[in-house]
Amino acid sequence: MRIDGWDDRLLAVIERHGAAAYAPGVTDCFMLAMDAAEALTGSRPYAVGYKSDAGAMRTLRKRGFSSLREAIAAVYPERPAGHWQRGDIAILAAPTATGDTLGLVYGAVVLCRRGHQLLQLPPSSALAVYAVD
Repeated sequence: MRIDGWDDRLLAVIERHGAAAYAPGVTDCFMLAMDAAEALTGSRPYAVGYKSDAGAMRTLRKRGFSSLREAIAAVYPERPAGHWQRGDIAILAAPTATGDTLGLVYGAVVLCRRGHQLLQLPPSSALAVYAVD
């Protein structure tokens, strides 16, 4: 359930991640999603630590997941297109070891970290979206 004031906290997360350089385990796609989920609900689905992209993959595999999508799908239900809400977690294709990356639905765009930038992509770029409620 989304808690009071989630919209202001979500905006603060987006601003912080948008202003920061890419840093695995601090300001990457997974931490953007975890910080956003915590802003919306008051709880963090995965409290993990890693310092490299390879470390992130090891952390996922230790928990039994082969992709970011599997990890997100384990805690949130998929939301059908047309019903996406601000703050939902989007799965996007990416040239990564797992073939995916995470983004956030924010109005008419999906925000996605690519290197040091937080890009605004069209909703059609999402492969799936998971409801953060």
